[in-house]
Amino acid sequence: MKQSELFSTHSRSHACPERHHDHENRECGADNQGLSFLEASSLISLLRQAPNTEDCDNLNAEHLALEELAVYLTEQSRDDVNSENGSRNTHFALRDVFSMLVRRRLMTRDYTAAPAREHAASPRCVLRVLQCVRLFLRERAFVSELFTIEGAVQTLSQQYKQYASIYSREPPETKGANYMFRTEILSEIASIFKKLASEWAACPSQLLIDYDVHQTALSLISTRDASILASVLVTLNAICLQTEKCAELVVCHSSVYYVLLIMCEYDAPFNHIAGKLLQMMSKTAEGKNELRRLGSVSVLMSLIRRSSDQAILESSLRILGCLLSDTLAVEEFRDLGGVPILLALLIPNSTARISDELRFQQPAVTCLVCSALTKLATDDVGSRQIQDFNGFYLLGKLLTDTHDFSMEERSSRPICEISAHAFRVLRFLFSTAHNRKTFQHLFQAEMFGAFIDIGHYMQDIRMYRHLAHAWLSMPSSLVKITLSSLEDINADRRGTGPKPLRVIHGYVVDELLGTGAFASVYRVHKEKDCLNTVFAMKELDTGIDRDTFGESLKQVTASVGRVAMEIEILSKLEHPNIVNYHESFMENNQLYIIMVRKALMGNPFCMLFETFFVFCFKFCWVEFVSIHEGAGRRSKSV
Repeated sequence: MKQSELFSTHSRSHACPERHHDHENRECGADNQGLSFLEASSLISLLRQAPNTEDCDNLNAEHLALEELAVYLTEQSRDDVNSENGSRNTHFALRDVFSMLVRRRLMTRDYTAAPAREHAASPRCVLRVLQCVRLFLRERAFVSELFTIEGAVQTLSQQYKQYASIYSREPPETKGANYMFRTEILSEIASIFKKLASEWAACPSQLLIDYDVHQTALSLISTRDASILASVLVTLNAICLQTEKCAELVVCHSSVYYVLLIMCEYDAPFNHIAGKLLQMMSKTAEGKNELRRLGSVSVLMSLIRRSSDQAILESSLRILGCLLSDTLAVEEFRDLGGVPILLALLIPNSTARISDELRFQQPAVTCLVCSALTKLATDDVGSRQIQDFNGFYLLGKLLTDTHDFSMEERSSRPICEISAHAFRVLRFLFSTAHNRKTFQHLFQAEMFGAFIDIGHYMQDIRMYRHLAHAWLSMPSSLVKITLSSLEDINADRRGTGPKPLRVIHGYVVDELLGTGAFASVYRVHKEKDCLNTVFAMKELDTGIDRDTFGESLKQVTASVGRVAMEIEILSKLEHPNIVNYHESFMENNQLYIIMVRKALMGNPFCMLFETFFVFCFKFCWVEFVSIHEGAGRRSKSV
C-alpha cells in the first residue's frame, strides 16, 4: 500500500506512527492566552454531574468546554502544560480536570457500556473524552497520574477489546455516522495504548500483558486503517522490546503472516516498524518456524535484491541471519540462488569515491551480509558457492579497500567492525576450503599465523577484532602485496564472477539451469512479484538451426508459431511431473518459452483448510484468474 493512499483516506492527526501528533506541537496562537483557573473550575463542575443526569444544555456546555480543552492541549507546547514553565495553578487545574475526566466519565457505566446499549453515552461524548485523555497523555506526568487511578488502565483495556471486537465484526463497506464514530473511538484508544506501551518506566509491559492488550492489538493487525495499524504496530513493537518472553506472546501464525505482508507491501514508515517487529519475532523458536513455513526465505531474497531502502535492507538481513541458524534454511537459501545476491552487495563501485561507497556508508548492512555469509560457509555446498561466485576476491577487496581511508578513519569503530566480520567469513571459508594455499598468498606470515590461531568455526566476533586492528595498522606496502594476490584469483577476469541482473521481457534471470545443443534453460522470476513465483525460461536462438526455423523473417515467425502451438497442446496434459506452458515471446531474434510447474488445483485450498492459512488478496486473485483461464481452455477443447 502506498503511503499517499493511506493518508489520503485517513486525515486524522495521528496516522503516522513515528510522528504521531506532529501538528499538535504548534506554537500557541496569538488569541489563546492559556486555560484560566475559572474555565477549569467550570469544566470540573460540569464533570461532577453524573452522565445520566445531565440535561441537554449541560451536555452541550460540556461538549463545548471539552472542545476548547482539546484545542488548548493541542496548541500549547509541552513545556507550557508542564508546571516548570507554565502557571502552577494551571498545572494543578489541568491535573484536576484529567482526574475528573477519567474518574467521572471514562470509568463510569455509561462510558464503558457497549455502543447502542441502554444508558450508553453517545459516541460523540465518548470520542471527545478519549481525545482529551489522549492529548493529556502526551506528557509523562499524566501517564504516571493515570496509573495512580485504580482500575483506569483496566477499564481502558476492556474498552479497547470491546471496540476492537465490534470493528472486526463489521464489514468494511459499512458506512454511516455510528460506524465512523466507533472507528474514531477505537483509533483513540489504540493511540492511548501506543503511548502507554512506549512509556516503559511508568508502564511495565507485564501490566499490559495481564490486561490482554497484546491480544487485542493482534486482533487488529490485519486492518487497512492507517491510524489504527500505526498504533497497533508501535504497541506490539514496544511490548516485544521488553523481553524475549514478551515477544513469544505475540508470535502466532496470523501475526507473523500479516507483519511480513506489511513489510513487503507497505511504504515507510509502516514497513520500517514491521521490519523491526519481525526481527524480534524471528529471534523466538516459534517465530522462526512460522517464517520458514510461510516461505519467508524467498521473500527476504526478493526484498534484499530489489530494496533501495536501507532500513528494509537491514531488517531483511537481520531476519535472514536469524533464519540461517537453521540448517534447512541454509540449504533453501543457497538452492534458491541467494549466495550471489548477498555477494552482489559487496561488489565495489569503481566510479565512486571509497567514502561514498555503500559498503562503507552502510556499515551495518555490510556486517550483516558478512554474518549471513558466515552462516552459509558452515555448509560445504554454501562454502563452495561463495568461492565459485568470487567470494574470496570480494571479501579480500573489502579488506584492502579499508586502507584507502586515512589512519584516523581506519581506527573508527565501523571500519574495524567491517574488517572483523570480513575476517570471520574468510576464516570459516578456510575451515572448509580444499585449496588453503590461496590464503597463504593473501596474508603475510605473521598475519596468516594469527589468522590460523583463531581456530575453526569460531562464531564470537570479539576473537577477530585483534586481527582487524592488526590489519588496519599494516603498512601500505604489505597491503599492495595482498591486493596483487587478490587480482590473481579475481574470477571476474575469467568471467565467472557475479553478473549484473539480466532482465528479459519483465523476467529477472536468477540462474542458468542447463544448456543443450539448441537452447539454454534459466530459472527466472517476474519483476516486482511479491509472490516470488519461480518460472523456467527456455531460450532458443532462431538463427542457429536454419533447417528448423527457416531463412526469412516470415519463415521464422511461422516456425515460432508452430512451436508455441505444439507447446500449448502439450500443456493441456495434466500430470504433476510435467511443467506447464505459460507464455512465449520473441526478443532480439531469440525465442523465449516460459514454463511453470503448477500444483493440482485443489492443493492450495486443501492447505488452506488444513493449516488455516490466510492468503493475501493478490494470491487469491492470481489463483482465481488461473482457474478461470484453465476452465475456459478446457471448455474450448471440449
